[in-house]
This record gives sequence, C-alpha cells and structure tokens, in this order.
Amino acid sequence: RTAVDSTHPFFRRRAMGCGGSKVVVVTYNLFWWCVSDEYKTCSQFKGNKGFQELFHTIHQNAEPMDLVGFQECDDVTRVLVGSNLTHFDYFAPGGDAPLAWRADRFQRLGDGGSVQVAQDKYGARMVNFVRLMDRVSKEVIFFANTHGPLGQCALPDGGVVAANYLKVINDFKKADDRVVFTGDFNCGSSDPPLQELGKVLHSSASDFSFGGADHILTGPEIKTCASETQQGFPSDHQILKLTVSVNEHQVDKDVSDSPAASVAPAAPAPAAAVAAPAPAPTPEGGTTGSEVKDSAGCPKAGESSPCCVACASPFYCPENNGCYMQGASG
Repeated sequence: RTAVDSTHPFFRRRAMGCGGSKVVVVTYNLFWWCVSDEYKTCSQFKGNKGFQELFHTIHQNAEPMDLVGFQECDDVTRVLVGSNLTHFDYFAPGGDAPLAWRADRFQRLGDGGSVQVAQDKYGARMVNFVRLMDRVSKEVIFFANTHGPLGQCALPDGGVVAANYLKVINDFKKADDRVVFTGDFNCGSSDPPLQELGKVLHSSASDFSFGGADHILTGPEIKTCASETQQGFPSDHQILKLTVSVNEHQVDKDVSDSPAASVAPAAPAPAAAVAAPAPAPTPEGGTTGSEVKDSAGCPKAGESSPCCVACASPFYCPENNGCYMQGASG
C-alpha cells in the first residue's frame, strides 16, 4: 500500500454549514507496532521517541474533538494520558480498536460490546461499540469503531463483512440512536463493504491513506457539517475529522461557540460522499476562470485560512464576506 502526501491543501477540508448541537468525531490508526518499535524494526522511533511524536500529533492535529476511534492502539490509557486527554473516558474491550469520548459531555449507557465481524491472518477483527447520552442535545449516540480485515474488500468476502458490520449496528442500537461508525476499514469507498454500508449509512468522510482506508459513517438522523484530514505522522495514516450536527433543530450556545463545533466553510475534498451544497452567491464584478477576487477581510494568499486564496479550489466564505469566484459553489 502506498500513502499519499497529506500536506497538500486540496486534501485538507470540506465544509458545509449546519446548525444544532455539534459533535467532532475523529478516526486515527496509530501505527502502533512501528511507533512503539515493538519488533525493533523502526529504530527512528526507539527510546519512546515514537510515542512522543504521536502524542504531539494527537494534541496538535486531532484536538479539539469529542469522539475518537483509534485503530492499532494497544494501550488507550497511555495514549490519552500522553496526549493530555485525561478528560476523556474510553472503552477498550480487547483487540486494537478502542473508543474514547469527552467524559464531561457524554454519559455512557450500559456496558458497551464487542463483536467479531471477520478473521484474517492477524486474527479476529472486531466491532467495538458503546451507547453515549449527549448531555447537550440529550440525544443518544451509538458509537462504533473497527479495524477491518485485510484482503476482504472484493466479493463475496466484502459482502459478508459489510453484512456483519450492519448486523452489529442493527442488533445493538436502539430505535432513536444516532449512529457514528469510525474505522480503518482496510477498504476504499468504491469497494463492496463501503458500498453496502452506504446503502444504510451515510459515507460522511474518508481520507487518502492507502487509497482511502479510513472512514466515518453516520446514520441518516445526523447531518454532516464539515470534514478534514490532518497529517498523522508518525503514523502512516492521516487523522480524519468530521463535524456533525446530532440535532439540527436544537442550538446550544456553549456548543456552537466552542472551537470543536466551529468549522468555517472551505475547499471541498473529493473523497467524501456528501451532496454538494447549494451554489454560493456571486458578487457583483466577480472574476472568471481561475482568478480569485479578494474582498475586504479576506486573508492574503499563503495565510492560514479556509478562504479560496489559500486553497486548491475556489470557495465563497460567507462568514467574513471574503473570497469569491464567479460560478463557484460554496
């Protein structure tokens, strides 16, 4: 498998506006065996250097977040403490795919569970899940996470794996639960497992690691607000983040004003399977072709900004009356 350059701005972010109580979801494969230098084959990470880099990356690129599904994670307590995420609770029933969540926002309901969905040369592949009550919206989230099997993307195996994923969700979620399903599925968006899952769940975000192996899927009751990928070094995977509204009709000021819930509109990324937002208004005297019109308050090219002058694709930024390109959709 060949990783891609995650530093290119085109890979960074896709956004669309939405209201209500927002939750930021992350999925991240930690590349544990190498970061830990477990087999003495990753000498660049020996002497705890790999973990120091990993904790810095999580703190720098994954935060702020509310829910996180890790893969290739052998000690979630070590990760949370090292990354200064001691305000998170977690569920780690075994295997390498624990889940964690902000304990101040979510209350766990029941014990959670773990179900085998496949087997490969590395052993059993599990789906781990918990039900969490969101103290802000009062909605219950069925939060599941997996590290999918290798070599089982094509039919018929891919169809069996997808059916097993869906069976776990259908067997254990309650009628009104909002589903959030994170994971390194080891299959791309166009492969049968994700295609089958997409008939029931929304394929809300995908990254570019190994052809797009990492995904976040959500139930139809959840609205996608924004997604982005971040550099994941020392892991060989990117960090994939998704902001969703679990209850668009309920606006809580503390949540909507928080950094974790505020994501400005930005350049669309090609991998996420969400319908394009409606065309943005085009200002008087806009430009055509690849030229970009800078309006008052729009950052200059090269500055950190979700505006089009800092992105690979043109975009309209309504929050700062910023950047326009005639005919661009926002």
